[in-house]
Amino acid sequence: MVPFAGTPEGTVKWAPAVRFEQCYLSVYPGKESSVYLTRETYALLGRPKKIAVFPMGRTVAFSPANKYGVEVSFNVNKQPFIVHHEAAKAIGPGGRANYSYDEEDRDILRGGGTRRYFYFRVSSNVPATPKAKPKTPAKR
Repeated sequence: MVPFAGTPEGTVKWAPAVRFEQCYLSVYPGKESSVYLTRETYALLGRPKKIAVFPMGRTVAFSPANKYGVEVSFNVNKQPFIVHHEAAKAIGPGGRANYSYDEEDRDILRGGGTRRYFYFRVSSNVPATPKAKPKTPAKR
């Protein structure tokens, strides 16, 4: 690896732009109408103000939107979330949808531009939040 000009040898470290293992959607118990995005997911989408949501069985597709879509809100911890009943129902309370893949499509009807779709696969075996108490107490 060649360091940037003006930096001492060995101080430049490579890091991925997006950590895909941290890209997921979650629905917390007690907040069944809200779908929470991780900060990595929000960065992957391009930090949009609105998101078009397409729930399709065990998959939820997101597409950044300019005009039509669900507005992205932030909680007190600055975690982005959207209020979308169908997507929250598809994921389920306490469930998680992991990033699967994305694709780009040409939008012929709206001037020939491109539109990105991000697909998240619902996983029922990974909880959104850890259990409050472990089954066995910690030992020293």
